[in-house]
Amino acid sequence: MIKAHTKFDPLTGEWLLFGITHGATMKLHMIVHGSNGALKAHHVVASPRQTGQGTHIESLKWKPQDGNLIMVVSRNGDGEPLFLEAPAAFIWHALNAYEEDGSIVADFFGYADHFAPHDALFYRLMQGELGTAKAPGKVRRYRIDLRARSLREEIVDAAAHEFPVIGPTRGVAEAFRRGVDDQLRRQTLRLSQRLSADFRFRRQRRNW
Repeated sequence: MIKAHTKFDPLTGEWLLFGITHGATMKLHMIVHGSNGALKAHHVVASPRQTGQGTHIESLKWKPQDGNLIMVVSRNGDGEPLFLEAPAAFIWHALNAYEEDGSIVADFFGYADHFAPHDALFYRLMQGELGTAKAPGKVRRYRIDLRARSLREEIVDAAAHEFPVIGPTRGVAEAFRRGVDDQLRRQTLRLSQRLSADFRFRRQRRNW
């Protein structure tokens, strides 16, 4: 199983994992371990979209005309997943997600171009080369209304961002006010500045 960036919930002590297995069909795994390490939930869903053959990153194909397909799964693993369509954006790193008034608020960095593979910046970095970043990693926000079964996307900040961290006073799955990330200069590897953003009031502080 391929998985990365597992999450720890400081409120419950649970360990949250998302993984992918490849084969005749690609399957998505949502796994929750309790604070004692015991398995609490393991939900497996056959992916409605499949990748090709080859290494994981080389199997990805950028098809913006298809848009994004968002899957919402119960944390307990019960019930059927909810699938919602969204505008096309390549997601490399998520910032956080939490529930608020019957909705899910999910913040992430999304790219409007193909971010991998080919000549994309991060793909070329793994080859020891300098690639091209054609579009910035904008801070995007999904507002998913669970009752209406609908999704709306917002652009929180349109500059180039990557490598997010939640402010230390909040944890994953909590409503949060502050996030920190690196703001990138396009076409280079140099981090231009550290951006601290207030996600409640959309105020920003930049530290060089």
